[in-house]
This record gives sequence, C-alpha cells and structure tokens, in this order.
Amino acid sequence: MSEDRREAPDEELPERHGFARATGEAVIHQVQALTSLAATAGGTALGALPEPFGGLVDRSRAALEELLEIVPPITAEIDVLAEELSAKRASIQALQAELGALDLQLAVVERSLAPVQVWSHRWRRLQGSIRQALVKSP
Repeated sequence: MSEDRREAPDEELPERHGFARATGEAVIHQVQALTSLAATAGGTALGALPEPFGGLVDRSRAALEELLEIVPPITAEIDVLAEELSAKRASIQALQAELGALDLQLAVVERSLAPVQVWSHRWRRLQGSIRQALVKSP
C-alpha cells in the first residue's frame, strides 16, 4: 500500500476518541481500500474464477460490506457510553463536593452547640439545686 493510504485514517480520527475507535476506524478504512482495489483490479478476473471461489469471494465481500455498515453504529454506541460514564463521574464528583460542604456545615453547627449544651446541663443542675433548697426550707 502507498504511504498516503496508511496516513489517511490518522487524519480522520478526532483527538478525543480512544484507542478502540481509532483501531476500528483504521480497520474499516483499510478494508474499504482493499475492497476498492479488489473491485477495480480484479473485477473482470472475478468472473474467470471457478464457481466455488467466486462465490466465496462474493460472500466475503458481502460480509465485509455488512461489517462496514455495522461498525459505525457500534462506535457511536461506544462514544455514547463513554460520554455517559464521564457524566456519571462528574455527577459523583459534584455529590462528593456537596457532601463535603454539608460535613463542614454540620461541624460548625456541632461546635456552636457545644457551649449551649454545657449551659443547658448547668441550668438543669441549678434547677435541681433550687428545687432541693425550696423543699428543705419551711
């Protein structure tokens, strides 16, 4: 194959897609190039092949064409899945940040309640002391 045929898949790949998509698109591109070359170079010779081989080539070509039709939807589904996973991770990170903020708020409230709690316990003891004093006095 010529050098320009090997470089074509790399030029068409978006940078944000991963290795699996790049590999799949490279395979598709190479199969398309091979099919095109076979159709132009061997189109007339295909009829000269004995029947079992001609049928095999036709079935192989049909299978490759079907594969070419199936692969783009698969890559689109993988892209959607990757975007969904990314969105879920972002959602989890936002929830973690929200929970962290809530934890800080609860810590502030807890520290603020500590003196009130101490005062409440002292007040209860003072009330008990006053009641005891009132009961003992005639």
